[in-house]
Amino acid sequence: MKGIDLPLNLIGYMIIGIIGIMVLLLFLQGPLQSLLKNTFCYFYQNVLKQTSGFCSKPIDQTNFVDVSADTPEELARNIAAYAITCWSKRSPEITKDIVCYNLFLKQNPGKVSELFMTQIMEREGGCQTISNSIVVDANGNSIPYPGNCGNEDDIVWDVSGNVIDQQSLVIIKYDLSLGKIVIKA
Repeated sequence: MKGIDLPLNLIGYMIIGIIGIMVLLLFLQGPLQSLLKNTFCYFYQNVLKQTSGFCSKPIDQTNFVDVSADTPEELARNIAAYAITCWSKRSPEITKDIVCYNLFLKQNPGKVSELFMTQIMEREGGCQTISNSIVVDANGNSIPYPGNCGNEDDIVWDVSGNVIDQQSLVIIKYDLSLGKIVIKA
């Protein structure tokens, strides 16, 4: 029986190794390639303060931004501004989803809901660029926006707990299949 255990263990280790190599190849060659490269370049350039030709030509248009907001209104304004900028970058040549911004929140000044962000957009004229006619309230209910922020729903609020409160990363991307901006946190 001892002679059989060794080959079975060896086969088990080989299977685990093959699965590990497949996962590694998925990161290096699959849809996560741009995320892996952008994360590496962000830490290499901003944390280690080094430069590299590898990082000089981005795979896509992702920008890493440190956001420092002292009030919920300031945070909502920043998120809305980056969403509007991402919306403005879209073009007919886009053939895949684009992560426009990774917003790193240095602090959490208070709760920001999609309703609150849309109120800021409406007050400051952002609804002339991007519409947001349906919002998710703090309870997770999709409701018609009570103000006037266009006739379309061009923003998807994909936030854990329905409000940005303790999150430290907010991703703003253009989802090609939906034709909408997705705000994920």
